[in-house]
Amino acid sequence: MERSALKVAILYNLLERLQKGEERDILAEEGIVEEIGAVEDALRSLGYECYVMAIRDEILSVIHWLNEIRPDVVFNLCESVYGNACWEMNIPALLDLFRIPYTGSSPLTLGLCQDKGKVKDILQSQGILTPRYKIFDHQVEPIKGNIFPIIVKPLHEDGSLGISKQSVVYDDEALNEQIRYVIDKYHQPALVEELIDGRE
Repeated sequence: MERSALKVAILYNLLERLQKGEERDILAEEGIVEEIGAVEDALRSLGYECYVMAIRDEILSVIHWLNEIRPDVVFNLCESVYGNACWEMNIPALLDLFRIPYTGSSPLTLGLCQDKGKVKDILQSQGILTPRYKIFDHQVEPIKGNIFPIIVKPLHEDGSLGISKQSVVYDDEALNEQIRYVIDKYHQPALVEELIDGRE
């Protein structure tokens, strides 16, 4: 008796319109399409049955689709839901409820990663050095002391969304401007932290 092929589903988020941020941010979302093609080709070349599903602006069709197909495993490429990176954790949570194994991190891990302030608090509680920071949801008074340069970034975004050369500021005026930019463009508080050398 021939064994049936393993059913692998590829789930990804499809951002059809920009919810917040800059037009250039959509490039990061569009980069996933190449990734999906490469993963699908690799899976099919190994003889797996492959299904690709985009999460658009509602979840009921995904629930129905998962229930119908009952994949053996899901290759999870979702980095947001409905354009909201903070909801990324809900996809593995849904897969947990279906008892379907998946690639990537657990809901708790993804939820923590979407709050840079909480992650920094956890790191500090374990004695891991991390730059000092403060969270702002409105403009700030002039900062006392010579703490510049500092970097301003969205508190809840994935990857480097909302970060550019202008994110590094050298005075109070630029600081306030960048905080306002994050709040207005990304609809969330700004994380302001000491700038450290290096990429990360």
